[in-house]
Amino acid sequence: MNVNKNTSQTPKSPTKILVVEDELIAAENIARNLKKLGYEVIGIVDSGEEAIEAATNNHPNLVLMDIMLQGDLDGIEAAGHIRSELKIPVIYMTAYADDDTLGRAKLTEPYGYLVKPFKPQTLRTTIEIALQKHQGEQSVELSYIKEIEEVKNKLDQLTNQEELTSLTNRIILSDKFAKVVSKIPSFKEQNSQQEKDFTPTISVICLGINRFKRINDLGYEWGDLLIKSIVKRINKFISKNSIIARLNTDELVIILEPINTKSETTVLIQNILEEFTQPYVLNKQKFLISANAGITLYPVDGEQLGKLLLKARNAMEYSRIQGDNRFNFYKKEAGKHQNNNTLKLENNLYSALSNKQFKIYYQPIINLKTGQIVGAEALIRWQTSDGSIILPGHFLPLAEETGLIEAIGEFVLKSACEDVKALQDIGLGKIRVGVNISARQLNQLDLRKKLVKVLLNSGLAPNYVELDINESVLITNQTTAMRSLHGLKTLGIQIAIDDFGTGYSSLSYLEKFPIDSIKINQNFIRKININSTNQVITSAIISMAHKLNMRVIAEGVETEEELAFLVKHNCDELQGYVFNRPLPLVEFASLAESLAGCPQMINDWINQNKS
Repeated sequence: MNVNKNTSQTPKSPTKILVVEDELIAAENIARNLKKLGYEVIGIVDSGEEAIEAATNNHPNLVLMDIMLQGDLDGIEAAGHIRSELKIPVIYMTAYADDDTLGRAKLTEPYGYLVKPFKPQTLRTTIEIALQKHQGEQSVELSYIKEIEEVKNKLDQLTNQEELTSLTNRIILSDKFAKVVSKIPSFKEQNSQQEKDFTPTISVICLGINRFKRINDLGYEWGDLLIKSIVKRINKFISKNSIIARLNTDELVIILEPINTKSETTVLIQNILEEFTQPYVLNKQKFLISANAGITLYPVDGEQLGKLLLKARNAMEYSRIQGDNRFNFYKKEAGKHQNNNTLKLENNLYSALSNKQFKIYYQPIINLKTGQIVGAEALIRWQTSDGSIILPGHFLPLAEETGLIEAIGEFVLKSACEDVKALQDIGLGKIRVGVNISARQLNQLDLRKKLVKVLLNSGLAPNYVELDINESVLITNQTTAMRSLHGLKTLGIQIAIDDFGTGYSSLSYLEKFPIDSIKINQNFIRKININSTNQVITSAIISMAHKLNMRVIAEGVETEEELAFLVKHNCDELQGYVFNRPLPLVEFASLAESLAGCPQMINDWINQNKS
């Protein structure tokens, strides 16, 4: 009976260990001791690159990593990659390391240290403790992932709901466009008997609202009222299966289901523009506005929604030259004016760098628990030769396209670090600075090296630098992003996800990135006191982030009501016009200095909004 019981048991597989050591004799000695202790050595490698490859291909249970390796990747960088992407525990081996190196090693959250030379029993104890710790963390992580998935599913439902304006959410616009495209075969089949040569098309209309800013300046609730009124009038002319979405503050996109002829679209847009000749009444006040439209046709002008929208916008801009309430179908010649403007802007961008026309403004970041200024976001402005200010939304997309973003990004990073170090030197507290990093910058192979140079030259400690990475950048190429971020994180800087919530599909990947904080997109903050959907989303994001030990910063806070909601739901920090607009360095320094001695002023301001 006992024999049968013993033979039926499945023998436990030995723990698989990868040894990373560039001294061959030491490596072989470690491997022998591991085998004597009952572990399986799956390989010995002597470089960071080989360690990542071997761990990826063989997936050991644990990695013994020498800190001081030769080659482009040292042991710390290789361990950071293995820990974050492969979720394999790492134990460091070292004979000597300075404080900076040990500080970097600590950031990768190792499962133990072995000081060489070490005894076999010490080796066994360290390994067993590491494996138990890893097993416990996996259980906790599975629990976190389950909670995150639950939040993600809830956000999916909320985000896919259409707003009170009946506008399609921008996030699901592509999905809805794909569904309209899928209707073409059946639509064509229905009409084939009447018109054998009929090829159905989908009209994509970009509708630009002129002088919208004048109304929005009265308060964004006025702008929302206007958009609702415009949409109500548009709905009189389009079918229920057509789509309306708000691309930007003053731009709508209308996607019509497959139609018979181009002339049908012409009649429809003429009717829509005719509506703009009549005043809009908002809160018993009359407003006379105008609009222009540009139209592209699928598949004639393209098959990708992004290209169709770009061409439609070009046609819309061409219409504006011709006067109010005009429209144009996209033609190559219609885009010439826009292309000429783009070329001129590109040339001016090059000279702006050499002529030092770029200026850095700083928007204060307030801690909602202490009431103090704890940081600032560095925001670039372009001051042209005539003294006018161009906001980043008008030139950064072109800078990204032409590659100038790299030089501009370096300028912002260098200036911000130097400026904040100067503020610290004159006694204005330990203020951190947030700097936006573009997708193109994040993909630079030498970004880490450039950042090290900036930190050394400025003298600013790394923990006072926070790199803001747009959420869409992280989910576009997760492998590249994770590798880059872990390399940067080993320097001791902080990482923030910018515009959080716009790329909500990344929620389930949050735990994979070395993130310190998330910045909630302004779209979820606006009117949060009366928008139940945004209330649920924002409170869920704050709760989830805190469970993952991340700090939460609310962007674009503009009203006392929004502030009150954030304080009540334990948001950590805020930035926005409710406290202050972005300021040039000297004005920011004056503000910080005036508040440094009287944080009670801000505390009183916060406490008033807790009730």
